[in-house]
Amino acid sequence: MGRHLALLLLLLLLFQHFGDSDGSQRLEQTPLQFTHLEYNVTVQENSAAKTYVGHPVKMGVYITHPAWEVRYKIVSGDSENLFKAEEYILGDFCFLRIRTKGGNTAILNREVKDHYTLIVKALEKNTNVEARTKVRVQVLDTNDLRPLFSPTSYSVSLPENTAIRTSIARVSATDADIGTNGEFYYSFKDRTDMFAIHPTSGVIVLTGRLDYLETKLYEMEILAADRGMKLYGSSGISSMAKLTVHIEQANECAPVITAVTLSPSELDRDPAYAIVTVDDCDQGANGDIASLSIVAGDLLQQFRTVRSFPGSKEYKVKAIGGIDWDSHPFGYNLTLQAKDKGTPPQFSSVKVIHVTSPQFKAGPVKFEKDVYRAEISEFAPPNTPVVMVKAIPAYSHLRYVFKSTPGKAKFSLNYNTGLISILEPVKRQQAAHFELEVTTSDRKASTKVLVKVLGANSNPPEFTQTAYKAAFDENVPIGTTVMSLSAV
Repeated sequence: MGRHLALLLLLLLLFQHFGDSDGSQRLEQTPLQFTHLEYNVTVQENSAAKTYVGHPVKMGVYITHPAWEVRYKIVSGDSENLFKAEEYILGDFCFLRIRTKGGNTAILNREVKDHYTLIVKALEKNTNVEARTKVRVQVLDTNDLRPLFSPTSYSVSLPENTAIRTSIARVSATDADIGTNGEFYYSFKDRTDMFAIHPTSGVIVLTGRLDYLETKLYEMEILAADRGMKLYGSSGISSMAKLTVHIEQANECAPVITAVTLSPSELDRDPAYAIVTVDDCDQGANGDIASLSIVAGDLLQQFRTVRSFPGSKEYKVKAIGGIDWDSHPFGYNLTLQAKDKGTPPQFSSVKVIHVTSPQFKAGPVKFEKDVYRAEISEFAPPNTPVVMVKAIPAYSHLRYVFKSTPGKAKFSLNYNTGLISILEPVKRQQAAHFELEVTTSDRKASTKVLVKVLGANSNPPEFTQTAYKAAFDENVPIGTTVMSLSAV
């Protein structure tokens, strides 16, 4: 009896050993693996607790043995502890379901973080076999934020003569939402006929005529409202900014300059060369004169404008120091321009005044002759002088130049002395005479130069034939013509 009992116990142990071994081998026959190496899923931001993510593909593992017990766990990528992995068995498939956790104060906020990469582990409890997959969670935007102005107040100043349809300002708001959730409209809180705002760009345009005497200040409130439905169906104004428009009296008139030139004595110690009056028809600061400047004609800055007395609209043109009259014996042409104190300032038209040199006594420049006549041989070598022209008075700044004439290419003109020379020999066969015109560099005086080309005995005679032949009888009388030769 004891022997049979021991034999039965031994058989039971052997069966249990080999049976368990075969079971383990059967459990491990098919490897544990996810349907995909990674999954892409989505979830709305601000989702309520226990909201499951959306996934377009089948997510999980197949149960290839009825004894398998599969459990899922998020092993990394969820440092904020926002998600939980769950199992749901249907038939031979264990679905992986990922949801937001309940009772957690942390919520999904796309504006803070818009994606998570979770590493999920599947573990078979009996064999401790495991598999891993990657789940990419994309957080979708909801219209949960309002547009915000930056800055929240705007201030501009406009002259009353600003043209209608002028862009006067641009407000700016931003919405951290994306796509259509981030779009919004601008509008005025209260209706106005003086200004209009573009609903999407925020550009504010003047639509009415401004009048400083009627209204000096406009204060408006600008709204930025979401285009789409707000979160949970709420709607309304999201943000507000303030716009202040200051109207300035227009600077309509430009200054007008009138001037009288003077001829001071050389003995005057502080001579005034002109009296200049500047008028402006505007009132107040717009009509005050800020400055009268010499804007051209005084490269060496030898002149200045001085008010007759503080606040006066009358100026005098005076010398700063010594004036270089030698280089400007005819005087200086000074260009004046005035500026008023308006905003923006107005500038006068330029006014040119002529300051005459006290040393200028001679009359206008003219040539000694109206016509110069000269002759030149066709054998004359290059640089042979032809004639010298001269203009009087002989100022140091005086220069001579050719006018455009057909023959000037064969002649040179010394612009300091007026000496005309030939550049190359001139053939009479090409031209028997030339007519040149010389002027002063300021084009105030001119003269004509007539040059006649003289021919010369420059060609030797030549026979019309290079050889001649003739025949005659021996008894012809003396004096008989034997042949006729010709040369040219």
